[in-house]
Amino acid sequence: MKPNFKTWRLIPVIIFVGLAGVFLYRLYGEDPSYIPSVLIEKPMPQFELDALGDLPTFSPSDLKGELVVVNFWASWCVACRAEHIELEKLKAMGIKIYGINHKDNDQNALEFLTNYGNVYSAIGTNKSGRVAIDFGVRALPESFIIDPNGIIRYKQIGPILSGEGFAHFVKQYEAAKIFKQSSN
Repeated sequence: MKPNFKTWRLIPVIIFVGLAGVFLYRLYGEDPSYIPSVLIEKPMPQFELDALGDLPTFSPSDLKGELVVVNFWASWCVACRAEHIELEKLKAMGIKIYGINHKDNDQNALEFLTNYGNVYSAIGTNKSGRVAIDFGVRALPESFIIDPNGIIRYKQIGPILSGEGFAHFVKQYEAAKIFKQSSN
């Protein structure tokens, strides 16, 4: 038995409706930029960093006892340049920021800090990329809020930008501060 002409005419309509449904779900469904981190509420990875020039470096034990931000960045990262002014605002608010320079040339990284200012309490280099892998970094910049016990409380994927992005990051920091006070 041959399919009739009316049946064949419905196939493009069915395909169109199916694709339209998929597009609408992606457009209005879950946020495609949200990437959950398996490290939230878990201890930060252990790591060792090399020094960047003669700037002070740090280790995980140096971060214990205070609420801090760890920021992965590089001089070649355009978004890192856009984010830098917001990091200056965080520093002005008294927030300690530790930098991990990722797969960068030391001279370029030092020039970046000279040109844009050094917002970091201490900096280490991650030439091999291993530390970024351990933290689950996918693209630069990424920032982590780490509590006094070394627990990751929040992960910012992408730059912290002015306006809502900055306000959201500060809100997450304040929430981690409140959590710190209630766990004492």
